[in-house]
Amino acid sequence: MSAPNLSLELSPSTFDLRTNELLHHYRTTLYASVADDCPPTVWCVAIPQLGLEHPFILSGLLAISALHLASMVPQRRQELHILAFAQQSLALPSFRSVMRSPKPENIPAIFIFAASIVYYVMASPDQVDRCRLPRRNDEHPHWFQTMRGFTTLLGNHRTQLAGGPLGALVHFKDGKNHAPEYPDDGRLAKLHGMFSSDMSSSTPLSERIVENCKGALEDLRQIAGLSYSATSFNGKTFACMWPGDLSQEFAELVYDRDPRALVIMAHYCVLLKRLDYVWFLESLGTGLLENIRQALAEEWLPWIAWALEQPVLTN
Repeated sequence: MSAPNLSLELSPSTFDLRTNELLHHYRTTLYASVADDCPPTVWCVAIPQLGLEHPFILSGLLAISALHLASMVPQRRQELHILAFAQQSLALPSFRSVMRSPKPENIPAIFIFAASIVYYVMASPDQVDRCRLPRRNDEHPHWFQTMRGFTTLLGNHRTQLAGGPLGALVHFKDGKNHAPEYPDDGRLAKLHGMFSSDMSSSTPLSERIVENCKGALEDLRQIAGLSYSATSFNGKTFACMWPGDLSQEFAELVYDRDPRALVIMAHYCVLLKRLDYVWFLESLGTGLLENIRQALAEEWLPWIAWALEQPVLTN
């Protein structure tokens, strides 16, 4: 499907050559990699027009367009990564200014730029840094936290967003209660064995830890089923939902490097590895899983052996 025409306000004469190239790439190629089931008019008309009203949105779109183009044209990677960083740096002061005193009419703009930040951080050129385990007071943005912030923003303003030009982005059915069974669900179900008395003798186990880990595990089983359903929302969208839906208590367990929380997160990496062909998820599952392996004591490694063995899908 070709992208619809945008108004003459975004005509080539408006911008320099590099900006025109990135806008063209966004409207012809990039949008299709993130649009899922959303009509292209939202991504190719409504969002760029928001960018005319809020330049930080346009800069955010140019930044992720540069990163996507860099993934397709390796010989230009350094040039495009520098350009992406410059555009993101240009956008942040204006975005922060809007965030200090958010108004209802600015919520769609805040929502779109927040989404672009998630893509930008997940596709960060610094591969090692990008795959690190998140920390409570991280010095640099981490996709785990940006995704959680984005999900909170969506939850707080879904009704308003649904009634505006971005409505198609948030009008999707929550299929968690009807998730098909994940082919490897038995592997996830076996993780309940981590809560036995034998394992708790080596690592303290409280009712709070059990409750939050079991909740995260059940969410992962549902998300895994949805990501494998041929009739469901795009698989990468469901896979990316899991960090945002986690309880704050489970996130704290991850920050504390609780072994059970890390084992559950290791099995989330299996979903990421199977989506390695998605440009902003490339190498993320493998890298994060390796960092989890290094963080776990030897007695916990058998619990992630299956996750480590699972293949990376590149197409």
